[in-house]
Amino acid sequence: LVGDYSITLSAVFRPFIPLAGIDTKWIALTPAGVLTLRDGWANDGPSGPTVDTPDSIRGASVHDALYWMIRHGHLPRECRHLADLEFHRILLQSGMSHERARVWYEGVEHFAASAIELSADIPVLTAP
Repeated sequence: LVGDYSITLSAVFRPFIPLAGIDTKWIALTPAGVLTLRDGWANDGPSGPTVDTPDSIRGASVHDALYWMIRHGHLPRECRHLADLEFHRILLQSGMSHERARVWYEGVEHFAASAIELSADIPVLTAP
């Protein structure tokens, strides 16, 4: 990510956000539900057998950040389904068709559970 990106999450997240909020090197989440992905945040975009398009990038980036916070104990595991719903909402806001967004939502609901496990962190690879 080049530059910070902020979005207000659905109100359903607020009961799960610590009173002090969450503030890490790459991600911040205020008690009011404002999620900020900081300059330099890296993610792998939409996962799986997908065609990455402009209407999928924002949702995938936010979804990856929410899963990262769950994986690292900043948000409870119960937030996984909320993260998936948020992903769906952002896909629709970004202009994705309802049918395609539904298929993507069902994909993460059925196949992404292992991504909230700490062992799911993606290693940083560098070229020689």
